[in-house]
Amino acid sequence: MKSRVYDDLAARIEENQIVLKNPSLKGKTREQMGLKALN
Repeated sequence: MKSRVYDDLAARIEENQIVLKNPSLKGKTREQMGLKALN
């Protein structure tokens, strides 16, 4: 089960972890990274 993102800091950390694994995703939207969009 995926955990939910509760705040902006957690969202940025999640995005940074994805970009570290795949630098070509830098500058992409959360959806393009394969993450859920924030509401």
